[in-house]
Amino acid sequence: MKYEKGFVMVEAVIAFSIFLLLTLSILPFYIHLKQQRANLDREYMARTALYNELLYQTYNSHHHSSSTTNFMFTFQNVQGGKRGCVSWYTFHGKEKKICEVLFP
Repeated sequence: MKYEKGFVMVEAVIAFSIFLLLTLSILPFYIHLKQQRANLDREYMARTALYNELLYQTYNSHHHSSSTTNFMFTFQNVQGGKRGCVSWYTFHGKEKKICEVLFP
């Protein structure tokens, strides 16, 4: 036994168990980060689509139908400009809304 080289099966199982425990403890954090990233991507897309729609609404007289169907737009004329709002649903199903004003 003194001159044996290599791992005993019990040592390999313990090492694998520790690896598995670490992996499973990090997994929920990783999933949460991926969901947060998806929400931030949707918010960025919503802001970009709102800005493009506001530009179109401000400088053109008729309504422009956007190619992004996941967003709901509302527009109002305000003193000296146009106010636009966009709403969408996050990864968890919560509604989010952002409003911007564009002055030409």
